[in-house]
Amino acid sequence: MEMKSIMSKLRKFLSMLLSIALLFTLFTGAIFADEAKAIPGRIEAEDFTSQTGFSGNFIETNANASGGRDIGYVSAGNTLSYLVNVAKSGTYEVTFTYAAQSSNTDSFSLRDSEGNVLCRVSTPATGGWTTWRTVTTYAELTAGEQILTIYCDKAGYNIDCMDFVSLTFVATPTILPPPGTYALPVNVALSTKTPGASIYYTLDGTDPSAPTSQLYESAITISSDTVIKAIGVKEGMDDSDIVSFSYTFDPNAKAAAPIASRESGTYGGTQSVTLSTTSYNAQIYYTTDGTDPETSVTGSTRLYSSAISINRSTTLKAITVAESLNPSDIVTYNYSITAVAPTSNLASGATVGEGTRIQLSSSTSGASIYYTTDGSDPTTESTLYSGPITLSGTMADSSNNIIIKAIAAGSGFSASSVSTFTYIFDPDFVTLTDEASIDKVISEMTLDEKVALLGGSSGRLAGSAGGTLAIPRLGIPGTSLSDGPAGIRITLRPSGFTDSQGNPTVRAATWWPNGAARASTWNNELQEQMGAAWGKEMYFFGNDLLLGPGANIHRHVLNGRNFEYYSEDPLLSGKTGAAEVRGIQSEGVGATIKHFAANNQETGRNNLPTTISKRALREIYLKSFEYVIRESQPWAVMTAYNQINGVSTAQDYALITKILREEWGFEGFVMTDWSGQGNASYWPAQPGNNAYSSLVKAGNDVCEPRGNVNSVMAGLQAGFITEEDIDACVRRILEYIIKTPSFKGQPLSTEPNPYTDENEAIAFDVSVESMVLLKNNTVGGKPALPITSGNIATIGNATSSLVLGGTGSGSVNADSSRFVQIVPALRNIYTGGEIIDATTLGYAQVSNEMQPTEAQMIDLVNQVGSVVLTIKRTSGEFSDVGKTKGAYYLTDAEQNLIDVASRVCRQAGKPFIVLLNMGTFVEMESWKDKADAILLVWEPGIVVGKPIAAVLTGKANPSGKLSTTIPIDVQGYYNDDPTKPYAPAQDNFGTSSGVIYNEDIYVGYRYYDAFNVPVSYEFGYGINYSTFEYSNLQLNSTTFDDVDSTIDISVDIKNISQVPGKEVVQFYVGAPGISMPKPVKELKGFAKTKELAGGESQTVSTTLDAMLLASFDEARSAWVVEPGTYKVYAAASSKDIRQVATFTVSEELVVETVNDVMAPDRTINKFNPDQSQAAISSIINNINITTPAGVAPVLPPVVQAVYTDGSIKDVPVTWDSIDPSAYENAGRFKVYGTVDDSSLKAVANINVTEPTVALSVPASVMPGDTFTVGVSLDYVLQDVYAEDITLKYDPELLDFIEVTPANESIKILKQESSDIGTLRIIAANIGGAVTGDSTPIFNVSFKVKEDINGVSSDISVLTAKLGVMPDGAVVEAVPTSKTFVVAIIVDKSALEAAISAAQSLYDSAVVGTDNGQYWQADKTEFGEAIDAAKAVYEDPNASQAEVDDATAALNAAIAAFEASVITSETGNVNSSTGIDVGDLAIIAYYYGTDSNSENWTEARIADINKDNKIDIEDLAFVASRIQN
Repeated sequence: MEMKSIMSKLRKFLSMLLSIALLFTLFTGAIFADEAKAIPGRIEAEDFTSQTGFSGNFIETNANASGGRDIGYVSAGNTLSYLVNVAKSGTYEVTFTYAAQSSNTDSFSLRDSEGNVLCRVSTPATGGWTTWRTVTTYAELTAGEQILTIYCDKAGYNIDCMDFVSLTFVATPTILPPPGTYALPVNVALSTKTPGASIYYTLDGTDPSAPTSQLYESAITISSDTVIKAIGVKEGMDDSDIVSFSYTFDPNAKAAAPIASRESGTYGGTQSVTLSTTSYNAQIYYTTDGTDPETSVTGSTRLYSSAISINRSTTLKAITVAESLNPSDIVTYNYSITAVAPTSNLASGATVGEGTRIQLSSSTSGASIYYTTDGSDPTTESTLYSGPITLSGTMADSSNNIIIKAIAAGSGFSASSVSTFTYIFDPDFVTLTDEASIDKVISEMTLDEKVALLGGSSGRLAGSAGGTLAIPRLGIPGTSLSDGPAGIRITLRPSGFTDSQGNPTVRAATWWPNGAARASTWNNELQEQMGAAWGKEMYFFGNDLLLGPGANIHRHVLNGRNFEYYSEDPLLSGKTGAAEVRGIQSEGVGATIKHFAANNQETGRNNLPTTISKRALREIYLKSFEYVIRESQPWAVMTAYNQINGVSTAQDYALITKILREEWGFEGFVMTDWSGQGNASYWPAQPGNNAYSSLVKAGNDVCEPRGNVNSVMAGLQAGFITEEDIDACVRRILEYIIKTPSFKGQPLSTEPNPYTDENEAIAFDVSVESMVLLKNNTVGGKPALPITSGNIATIGNATSSLVLGGTGSGSVNADSSRFVQIVPALRNIYTGGEIIDATTLGYAQVSNEMQPTEAQMIDLVNQVGSVVLTIKRTSGEFSDVGKTKGAYYLTDAEQNLIDVASRVCRQAGKPFIVLLNMGTFVEMESWKDKADAILLVWEPGIVVGKPIAAVLTGKANPSGKLSTTIPIDVQGYYNDDPTKPYAPAQDNFGTSSGVIYNEDIYVGYRYYDAFNVPVSYEFGYGINYSTFEYSNLQLNSTTFDDVDSTIDISVDIKNISQVPGKEVVQFYVGAPGISMPKPVKELKGFAKTKELAGGESQTVSTTLDAMLLASFDEARSAWVVEPGTYKVYAAASSKDIRQVATFTVSEELVVETVNDVMAPDRTINKFNPDQSQAAISSIINNINITTPAGVAPVLPPVVQAVYTDGSIKDVPVTWDSIDPSAYENAGRFKVYGTVDDSSLKAVANINVTEPTVALSVPASVMPGDTFTVGVSLDYVLQDVYAEDITLKYDPELLDFIEVTPANESIKILKQESSDIGTLRIIAANIGGAVTGDSTPIFNVSFKVKEDINGVSSDISVLTAKLGVMPDGAVVEAVPTSKTFVVAIIVDKSALEAAISAAQSLYDSAVVGTDNGQYWQADKTEFGEAIDAAKAVYEDPNASQAEVDDATAALNAAIAAFEASVITSETGNVNSSTGIDVGDLAIIAYYYGTDSNSENWTEARIADINKDNKIDIEDLAFVASRIQN
């Protein structure tokens, strides 16, 4: 016993040592990495000296080479550096051992210590992450100790090791095109794999030697029979062998004919045929319509590029075209294709019951299925399969068998063999038909089936992440669950599928901008629209449930998965998520909100111990999920990998059942993350309590990707769980299944995505509205952005390879042919100059970044008007962002590029613009002042560079605001105060042993406000090309009396610039902290304006209720509104307050008492702001000053500031000096002021005005119309008593009628028109002087001439004299003009609304035989009505009468279609009470009648399914509904 004890302790000690060694390896490299590795020899990938970008468990144990470890989780931009000792200078053969699931080119490169590329390595697919292959290349190395670096240019592979072999012989020369017989002269090229080697050759048959023979420098032209001999030579190496190449010529020589991979013949189902030829560098042209192919693409001739799918009987003809050869003979292959026989989702021999539905399918694309239910063999005249077949006892024969026979047939291929499916009918057998059948189905299920359903399965859609299990005998289909948070991640080119045109199926999904970007739009209407587009794609492809979006909080800027989560604020996160879920689910598919909850780091994420206070959980980390659940009811919730307060989230009964279901009313099902079942920690250890049975007991319904039947059974047998617990899980799964497209029989589409264009347009809008303009200095008298003239230089290697999205579950298989990078996108739309792409200029490279010299940058800047640098970062699943250069910090090379570009641009007086292409942030404080403009473009997805180019050039106006604060740093402390870290979570983040949320509720701006810590850019910040004025903040009540009270808040927003734009308005509330500390303010509402034209205003609003005002009182486990004065802030950001109002709560309100659960398991040292020394938290910037041109604005001596204790005080301000040129002419500018003891700046908006005559003209008028032009005086700051104004109009279009005064104070003294279209108006102000921002003075009436249509014209002010100044100078107003259009206007709005309603009804209508479904004939007829209406809508020449008639017809069709829905009364032919045998008798009487029968008029009442014939289907339908 003593020896066993000693051995046990020894094993634990050795295990501890191994763990320490592995941890040391992870964070410092290999244990012996400081020793230089010898070359030649092998270097293991894990034996690096240093690395950048890797984090987490990236050293794996999957390799099969010596050492047994490898490097995984590679992200683009990561590096692995090795200290090596090269024995001697020379050429080395370098062999890399790697594994890759998919192929990639230029995956990584080997570089020297200067960053020079020694060799590039591509990684063809090996078959999996642990299937190892080798790839060999060559590198020139210098002798001695040095650093070699593997630079990961792309992701998607694992690296095991690299082997270096010193080469002593030059590689034998090779030649292309290969030797042989040619018809025409050929240009041959010699090469050798040995870097730096020279080639000498002869053409006369003699042996070459160096240096006497001809040195090879360029291609050699051969036109007669020739023997080329060549030798490779390099100093320090032995010469290669001499090699000989023989060429002969024959004018009749032809290219080798194509060879097909399939011989002519008869085949079953689609065949994939490849073509090949032995001719070098040849192209193959082919036809599939039996015509002879041409030697170029024309008509039906296609260029062969990939396998040809032969899915119908085809004659394939092909010809080879090769350089210097005559075209080959044409070859012919004849293929006869037989359709693949149909299969059923329910195997023959199964027992079925009334209402059991079976689904038929054929793998032959384009095939139709025909079937019978009476045992006869089907033909193409039999019933066409259009959806699940509902079985009924009337189909059973005397032996209670139902026999379904089916064939697949179609144009272009032979009918398949007959498939026969025989089912045993049991009238008491129950199958899943609707919600009412669920309990009966559960009672019919075996225990094994129930438990099996609780484990995931593979989805039916190729590339889906998983699914739910199918149980065909009970009518339970399998469903597909697909990633992810940025689009549907499914297989792009699934094998074995072709579309209706015979092309290989391509399922390209839309790659949406990432989640953080989408939240930065602050536009829930747009996000719901995007969600609906997302849902349409899902339904089309056959995906049932999206594994997204994610609603976790941005606790720390380094979380590798922040890109897919929304925000640091729970309200913004929850509202954005709810909008997207509503949109997705509006299309009949489901969404999954994840990862529930507090999944806020990737390091050590699997079962990571996380300790959080109950208040922080309720107010921050659960709140975002609560908004989504309550406002959108997602179909599913996915739990997280981590623990919360000692319990795995997947098994937390309090989290899943008490909070999610009981408190929030969640109605869907819960699943685990993949293999995230947890550690059975909620209940005490006891028999039967295991990881899988705990899921059931907690109410976590599905364990993905697979469950464990034995473990669940063990929990049941031990009494830890009951069968009722299992049934509850099963019931929730079935409730989900009956809503899915799979249950409703939606087939998997093999066709191209029909929504590509419209979805890309939505993605473009999302991207533009997400972009955050962080900075836009004035350079040379105008803002750096937008760029409207001058050449543009794009610098930075990222320019040509933007990051589209995050890695892992956040990636999407999109159509890469649609990707347009920044440079081509700019060239497509920019007309102000040329685009100079610096990536093509051959600048030196260091650390994968261009490094132009000062002279090179000067030369570049001299050629352009603006310089645009792109900096990118990749982040994603499995690892957090490193606190290293190349990750969170810029590399030295990036900093150097910024330095030289900024310096040279400022010397030249030209703007230097920086684009940030990333899903989270980099450190900016060290370099942001060197840029004139900074634009955060996020990860744009499918639209890539298009929206970026539009914003850069002013074709679009960015309107995003930060969804998360950009901190100054992620390490260090403000003023070296250890209570004020630059990032609140920085001291408790990224450790795999567990994290404690000491910052408590002070997350993001809540922390920066309360602790007065400066940031680079605050939450909610973002400027754009427009300027907005806030005014008139209103509350509909100044008291909040009880828990049912609400307060409506509104504020007016005016665009005071001339650039159309949108503004995000943020409503914050500051609450009194009586019994518990409170943040200075919290976001409680937001709104985004429509696009406001210059001078246009809009009122935006939000509503406060008691729950929004409440804080969570841990002692009472209740949501409480404390009494006192509450401040409402209308703000442009969390620091930029524009308007303030207050209301009071007279007494404490307990809004809701909730379950007292999820108490912390460890001590939390909560952050506690010091309110004894209040500091300025934000400035109230509501200073708007108007001044006449030439007059300096008068600025106030004080501004108002909000302090960290919530108080508001006047504080002195020192304004920056103003250059008189700023107010010399009309325009707008800002003045910044410094406030003592604060780094925040006060802002005053200055409006410099000149008197202007403004015209109000209708945008369009109709021929013969009389219309009025309003004339007003704007920005008149001195008294005006008279006006002498001359207008210009087109007398060929308009007749002048009269001028009338705008009010009684104006008298018209003279109105004088001329034949040339001028109108002089003299008026006097008899009621007093005119002054002010806008004063109407008179109205001018015109009449449009008849027979004028489709013409645009202007009405303009020629002169406007308003009086005389004391010095005798005439006061003149700025003239203006307005354009209008004369056109016959046809109002199509009602037709458009009718089409939209009809299409929505059509898309949601399900064809079938169940109540609530529709007959195919009715839906077809309805579709034709919609098409007819669309034809009128799209006809530019349609008259108003035609439009009105089309509207009425479509509305009638809508009403008729709605009335045609199948109900419980459908089939009640004789109109008796219920469906009975009398109805059946009527069907039987007319059985066999069709629309060609003489008595069809009377017989058609028996045509229940409206297919113009009375047959077995009508009879079966009525029989199945007879009420006993």
